[in-house]
Amino acid sequence: MNQTSFKHLSFISTLPNNRLRLVKPNGYPVYEYDVLEYERMLSPQETVETVKKNITSSFLSSHFKRTHSRRNDHKLRGLCVVATMTCLYLLNDDRFVPHSSVDEDGISHWWFVDTNVDFRYDLTSSQYNKDQLDRLYASARPTIYYGWGQRPATRFLDLLQKTQPSSKRYRKQV
Repeated sequence: MNQTSFKHLSFISTLPNNRLRLVKPNGYPVYEYDVLEYERMLSPQETVETVKKNITSSFLSSHFKRTHSRRNDHKLRGLCVVATMTCLYLLNDDRFVPHSSVDEDGISHWWFVDTNVDFRYDLTSSQYNKDQLDRLYASARPTIYYGWGQRPATRFLDLLQKTQPSSKRYRKQV
């Protein structure tokens, strides 16, 4: 997949002092923007650790909650998309590419790869055993975020805001 087809970084603009602005359009036609200004992170490992410390089941999508039972599941099940995309917004670098594969239960599992060094960052890998991960990684593909027009989801902004309490969030009318 051509990296130019990844649009997730097109919702970010650069501000002074290593800060970024993520803009989520709301509605079609767009009637307002949900805006978050935050600090860019430069270390992928630090970014992964920060997001892992802040992610909870409150960031599960309503679709996942409706369609997948949580009984006897791992605490990170269903959180790989929000974890991965939040890291990508914090890092704001096109060398980090989201990947996914479908697990044995038919659920897409997500992580990101540093294409400069071919290193995988999988924040929710602990929900799988080694054989399951080997199968997932063997069938992996670079994957665009499936949100409408690749727009960021509100829960991505929510997790970003939780990881950086000093961030500034506001709405802007069209």
